[in-house]
Amino acid sequence: MWRLRILDWRFLINSPLKGSLYLYLAVPITVDNEFFILPFIQSVIKTNQLCLVVYNI
Repeated sequence: MWRLRILDWRFLINSPLKGSLYLYLAVPITVDNEFFILPFIQSVIKTNQLCLVVYNI
């Protein structure tokens, strides 16, 4: 099932509607502090123009 979600995500990123769509990724603050600080992941976020929503529960 997750592979279909990735395909949907890739379609949206390359869609002609791209200019009017924003993709947000919600992540816990612990993941943001430990994983999303890695240079490779920062590059992926920048290249794919992802917006992060960081939450603390």
